[in-house]
Amino acid sequence: MNRESKIKLTDYLTKEFNESKIIILAEFSKLDVKEMGFIRRNIKELSCNIRVVKNNLVKKAFQSLAKYELCKYLENPNIIIWSKTGDESEVIKALAKFSKSSGKVNVKAGIIEGKSIEKSLIEQISRLPSKKVLQATVISCIIFPVRSLIFNIQYPVSRLILTLKTMSKKIEEGAK
Repeated sequence: MNRESKIKLTDYLTKEFNESKIIILAEFSKLDVKEMGFIRRNIKELSCNIRVVKNNLVKKAFQSLAKYELCKYLENPNIIIWSKTGDESEVIKALAKFSKSSGKVNVKAGIIEGKSIEKSLIEQISRLPSKKVLQATVISCIIFPVRSLIFNIQYPVSRLILTLKTMSKKIEEGAK
C-alpha cells in the first residue's frame, strides 16, 4: 500500500469513526476464511462495517479523534467494527456470542456514542437484554397502571350489566 492510499484510508476511517455510534476493537487469531466470512455476514446484517486494518492507520485515526486511550490496544491483528445506525447492544451480543463459541476473537475495547469503554463494560453490555426488549419492558411498565385503572373503572359497570342480564333471565324464566 503506497503512502497516498494510506492517507486516504486513514481519512476515511477518521470520518467513519467520527460519525459512528459504536466502534469495537477486537483481536483475532487463527481465524480461517470461513469463520471470517461468517463474522462479516453477521456483522453486515446488523448494519455494521467490519475491517482488518493495519494498527498504525487505526492509531492515526484514533489520535485525530482524540481517543488516545484506545491506542494502547492496537497490538496483534485486530478487526475494527463500527456502525452509524446499528443497535449497539446487538453488535456487542453478536461478537460476544462468536467469541464465546470459537475462542478466536477477543474483544479489547470500544467507543459507544463518543465514550471509550473497556472490555469489562462490553462484557456486561453483552449480557443485557437487547435495546428493543428493554424499550418494550419500559413501555409495558408505563401502560400497566393505565390498563389497570381502565379495568377497575370498567369492572363495576360490567358486573352491573352481568347482574342485570342474570336477573332478566330469571324474570323471564319465572314468567314462563
